[in-house]
Formats: sequence, structure tokens, C-alpha cells
Amino acid sequence: AAAVVVGAVIGWHLFAPRPCMEVPQCRLIANSMPQQYHGHLAIGLGSLLAREVSALAATYSESGSKGSPSMSTKDACLAPLLLSLILFVLTVFQTIMTVSESTWLHTLDGRPVQTLRFAEWLITVPLLLVLSGCCALRRSLRDVATPVIVTEVYIVLSWVALLVDGLVLRWALIASTFILYGCASAGMLGWVVDFLKSSPSDAPCRGLRISSSIMLVVLFAMYGVIYLLAIFNIIDAHLEQSSYAVFGFGCKVVMSMIFTAIRVIENQHELNGLLFKISGVSTAFMSLL
Repeated sequence: AAAVVVGAVIGWHLFAPRPCMEVPQCRLIANSMPQQYHGHLAIGLGSLLAREVSALAATYSESGSKGSPSMSTKDACLAPLLLSLILFVLTVFQTIMTVSESTWLHTLDGRPVQTLRFAEWLITVPLLLVLSGCCALRRSLRDVATPVIVTEVYIVLSWVALLVDGLVLRWALIASTFILYGCASAGMLGWVVDFLKSSPSDAPCRGLRISSSIMLVVLFAMYGVIYLLAIFNIIDAHLEQSSYAVFGFGCKVVMSMIFTAIRVIENQHELNGLLFKISGVSTAFMSLL
């Protein structure tokens, strides 16, 4: 991840993206783009963040009590912690965009490129992949590392492709972006296959757990469709950015719901197992009487 960040910084200095407000055509488009929805999303994300922080605090408190269900550490603490970090970063991002969106816009040909969104993806997307791979599908960090690194690389390439001059180089970067997306998605689907092979068929939450990775593969594919539609000028800049924002917000809401459901179902499953054991002991005791 550090190497990707260094590469992004080097790319920034090499390509020196032009600020949008210095280009009349881009400035006109940027000034016509509404910013209110960023504030609405920030409020919604802040509410989700408060909920996840409360869940994290409650889970941490319960995990130390002797009578609580013995959920795994990953599901009990790591998942709400990662969700809280993701929602915090997104809330800060949407707040910044509400206050000064134009500051973070750059351009090559007059179309605004929201650089800060790519920076946000460099932080939140790896966290989402770790959340899905390690917490939902119980893969090791070593298993998760390769798709995470590949994803980080193609995020940087997709940003550079929008700002680099030269048609051949630009399309080479775009092609590389989608090839790397395919490689990362194959790795993520590999997590799903390995999880299904290693987990019992009657294990609770199997469907919910694999849905987290499948949803991310589909989400990133939708981002790719939006990306291409914007490159070919089929959609305008406002629709492009609002689509990214809506899909991203919806993904975080669904991911929060998935892990909430996993916590509830596994708690219930363990409580049912505990009641079954108590019932068995009671029956054995009564038979002795």
C-alpha cells in the first residue's frame, strides 16, 4: 500500500494535473454542479458512523463479560472497527466536498476529475476488501493482500488515465485498469470458493458472508461502467459524480446491514446451542431423580 501511495505521489508530480478552475470550460461545468447532496450524504454517513461506533463499543464491552456468546474476535470487534473507519473517512470526504468541491477538481480536456474521490478510494476500498475477505470469509491477510494491492494499483491508473495527455498512453492505462480489475475480482471470487469449500453446508450466514464479496465485485463493475460512460461523454460530469456517490453510499449501507445480520444470527445460533446444552443437562438430571 505504501508503494502505491508513493507511486501516486510520483505520478502527481510527473503529470502535474491542471486545476479545474484554471480552465474556463471546466470552471463553468464545476460551478453548475450542485453540492447539496454531499451534505445530505455526510449526514447519512455520520448517522451510520454513530451506529457502528455504538455497536463497536457494545461488542467490545460484551466480549469481556464471561456470560456473553463467544463470537470470534474478527466478527466481534474487527468488523465494526473497519466499518467505523470506512464511514469516518467517507463522512470527512463528503464534508470536504460540501465545503470546497472545486478545490479538488482537476482536468485535462475541460471535464472535471474529482481527484479527492480517488484518494478516498485508495483508503476505503482496501478496508472494504479486508472487511469482506478477513471478517466475512475468514481468509488470512496473506490471501487478501494480492487483490488489495492490485486494486490499489488500478485505482491509481484509472485516475492517471483521466489526466494524462496522449491517446495511446491514455487507452493503454484504461485497458490496464480493466485487466487488473479482472485479476482482483478473480481473487475475490477465489475467496468465496475457498470459503464454501472450507465451511460446513449448514453453517449459519454462509449466504450473507459470500454476498459481501460478490457485492463488491458488482459494485466495482458498476464503477467501471460509469467510468467508461464518462470517458465517452455519454453522461455529464454531475451524473458521473452523483452516481459514484450514490453507489458508494448504498454499498456502505448494505455492508453495514450484512454484518449486523451476521452478528445477530450468530448470536442467536450460539444462544440456541447453549439452551440446547442446558436442556440436555436438565433432562439428564431429571432422569436421575
